[in-house]
Amino acid sequence: MSVAIPIRTNEPGTRYFTPRFVNIVVGETITWYNAGKDTHSLIFDTEIPPYDIKIGDIIPVGIFSKRFDFYVPRIDYSCATHPEEKGTIVIYEKNEDEMTDTERLRHLQGFLGTKPPEVLSHLSHEPIV
Repeated sequence: MSVAIPIRTNEPGTRYFTPRFVNIVVGETITWYNAGKDTHSLIFDTEIPPYDIKIGDIIPVGIFSKRFDFYVPRIDYSCATHPEEKGTIVIYEKNEDEMTDTERLRHLQGFLGTKPPEVLSHLSHEPIV
């Protein structure tokens, strides 16, 4: 999966990485491309064990790749030196077409950070392997 870093402008406001939402499966790699003249230091917006808070630095006209080996439904990230640059990484446990409806609902619950409504309360239990 490839992600482009937004080109720096003097205009205020949030600038999103392209794509804004990166959808990957555990074990896949994301590569960020920096076409601009500034160095970017990508960080997670909150600490998410087992990942370090820092993703990595990307030099001007450079690339940086990182492999994601652990399941986390949603990771928001930004640039430490340009905090208005934002994006979200969505990590699935397996390919979406291989997921059951229950697994999809669990993932969505984790992505949104919500508890399931009473009718779906069975989703709050850990899956039986």
